[in-house]
Amino acid sequence: MPTQADAPLHLRLLGAPRLARGETEVRLTTRKSLALLSVVAVERRTTRAKLAGLFWGHGDADAARRNLRRELHRLREAGMGDALLADDDIVAVSPRLDCDVHAFLAALEDGRAHDAAVAYAGPLMDGFDLADGGAFDDWLAQQRDLLARRFGEATRRHAEALEATGDAAGALQSYTRLIAQEPLQESHY
Repeated sequence: MPTQADAPLHLRLLGAPRLARGETEVRLTTRKSLALLSVVAVERRTTRAKLAGLFWGHGDADAARRNLRRELHRLREAGMGDALLADDDIVAVSPRLDCDVHAFLAALEDGRAHDAAVAYAGPLMDGFDLADGGAFDDWLAQQRDLLARRFGEATRRHAEALEATGDAAGALQSYTRLIAQEPLQESHY
């Protein structure tokens, strides 16, 4: 009989971040734990050195790596031990962790603009920040911008395709979503 620990992990990062195991929301003990999990999930695989620099780059390298080990330990204590795969140099996302960013990017890669637009529930980690974010804040701003631009391109293409097929109502809905995303972009009007 499957247990709650066997349930898949879902990390929703487009819009307000949310982590769930099955249908049960998971609350992590620190915001930094969620931020760390999010970086690895978005990048799929990254180095410990990069993670240490993103979150603790202001101190010495040994202290940063110690802090990273402590944060990874907190994730394991919170029941997220199966969310990440780690060795001495690399931290990667586990196949057990489903992330909406991956679904969004896969839809874009497959040319499924409508599915990509549906998957994009808002800016990456909308409303999330760290008090001492430093380099993480820069990473988050860069990723938000990149994903928002990709969403805008896909939604514009979808709206144009709907318009070309005579679906004015569908095109208008897509253009309205673009305007909400980028109200100063005149071409959307």
